[in-house]
Amino acid sequence: MNFYAKFESDGSYLPLKTHLKDTALCAAYLYEHWVPPATKNFLCTSLNISDTELKKLYVLLAYIHDVGKATPVFQLKAWDMLDSPEKYLSCLPPNPTSGQVKFLHHSTTGAFILKKLGLDKGNTTIVGSHHGRWRASMKESLYFMKPE
Repeated sequence: MNFYAKFESDGSYLPLKTHLKDTALCAAYLYEHWVPPATKNFLCTSLNISDTELKKLYVLLAYIHDVGKATPVFQLKAWDMLDSPEKYLSCLPPNPTSGQVKFLHHSTTGAFILKKLGLDKGNTTIVGSHHGRWRASMKESLYFMKPE
């Protein structure tokens, strides 16, 4: 199955695997040619990892940043088939206060998937806020859920 990352009204689309590979390659280039040495040193020291390990982590996070797009809700919206996407989200965690399930942005869904796979809170936060902000629904969904 070909998952899409972005789509146009004329039916054309950018495959998700192409988008993720492009993003990882761009991240590798930026790490080598744009990220300041002082920033790399600070992160290596803070995380207690080598420069090589930091670059691998940086590129990996770029590669997996849109994993939330490989979900039925995101993929179905291209076909304009959903009158209410909420009915397709029953597998996602409900709000712990209200019990209601809300539509989750692909970055939030991606962070949830990665958390369930065992990725730590710091890295799931990076994936979950890759559009520049931490979403309240993500905070509720990921970190206030009761343990299973």
